[in-house]
Amino acid sequence: MLVSGFPPAHAAVTGVPAWDWVPAASPGTDARLLDVAKVGGTVWAVGNARPDPLVVRWNGTAFVRMAIPALASRNDVLEGVDGSGSGDVWAVGHADRLDVVGSLSRAYHWNGTNWQLVPTPNSGGSGTINDLLAVTVISSNDAWAVGRVADFSTSHALTLHWNGASWRRVSNPCGHVLNGVAALSATNVWAVGGNTLCRWNGSRWTAQTAPQIPGRLMDLQDVDGLPGALWAVGLEAAPCGEGLCSSGIVLRRTSSGWVREVEGFGLRGISVVSSTEAWAVGSWAFGPLLLHRDSTGWRPAPTPDTPGVGGLEAVDARGSGADWAVGKQFASGASETLALIAPSPRSGAVEGQSSSNAAVTWVGPESGSIDADQFGHFQVGGLTAGSYTFIAARQGCEPAVRTLSITAGTTEAVTLLPACP
Repeated sequence: MLVSGFPPAHAAVTGVPAWDWVPAASPGTDARLLDVAKVGGTVWAVGNARPDPLVVRWNGTAFVRMAIPALASRNDVLEGVDGSGSGDVWAVGHADRLDVVGSLSRAYHWNGTNWQLVPTPNSGGSGTINDLLAVTVISSNDAWAVGRVADFSTSHALTLHWNGASWRRVSNPCGHVLNGVAALSATNVWAVGGNTLCRWNGSRWTAQTAPQIPGRLMDLQDVDGLPGALWAVGLEAAPCGEGLCSSGIVLRRTSSGWVREVEGFGLRGISVVSSTEAWAVGSWAFGPLLLHRDSTGWRPAPTPDTPGVGGLEAVDARGSGADWAVGKQFASGASETLALIAPSPRSGAVEGQSSSNAAVTWVGPESGSIDADQFGHFQVGGLTAGSYTFIAARQGCEPAVRTLSITAGTTEAVTLLPACP
């Protein structure tokens, strides 16, 4: 629910949908969701409930688990999901050996009735890593899955193409690994990983190096876009004392190439809504991170309370209906699935401005408190809809008091400035 301590805003998030968490199937003691997609009026999310693959579907109230074949004596992980319609959905991932290093690529197809395993090419011996990490579906006979093939000494980006009958390996110059892929059209497909941005033009893959700051390590995680609007997000690390300090990066493609748009947030997924609007997700010191872009720039959005502390891996805000974000959280020492929806059907959020480090409290259907950051900014998410009294106080000052009506699914703005002599 509570977020503070980030830099001054580029633009207010007032008016954007408010997020809240929803129930999601979390079997066992080590479960996570790694991707989410809205396909043909159905919302799918995939991940892993060690050692089994995890596929869940939204039933209007909660994400419920769906049956899917697993590979015995392997840790079967699903990393990506996408589709072209209600009877054409793909989930991809890898089945890891439990004893030593080595994995087999996995691709499952939903035909409208059940999930079926479809053969994929695998390279090397039993100790070779064959991982599929993302998928994008253009049509029933045109899809791409990306990942890596690696052994003890080498690692190469993997690109597989579905032609309607089988998955075939396509050569590429795309570096060591590809973590994300998005198709703007059949002849304009982008994939990212490491510091590499790769493009399929309908006949071949070509690679570009991402703009970097010397001394920093980059690992791009995801890419998404529409014709004329393309973004990529990922992680960065820079020397910090005797070790490395982690951060993140947002890249935007312009007419002159890729540019660094904003940095500092560790991001793993992105969904582009329009030429000016997008959502990106990840994690930071406060837990799950929701980052929203409008025509003026990027800014963190209020995050709801969750049962545990964790992070977000993927987001889908495209198309009609609700927006979705998924990931994992740690509660009672175990990893559990995490799923968020916007606009929330039951709660709202507040974007506030007060004095530097003011103590902000609220009373209403629920109560709580938070300290504004050094710029006087604070956010509260996941507030049950209803009437609230907000109070901002600083020592030696007259408190500021304001009554707010919180509406489910919306973000309200409030200014609370204590009167100081």
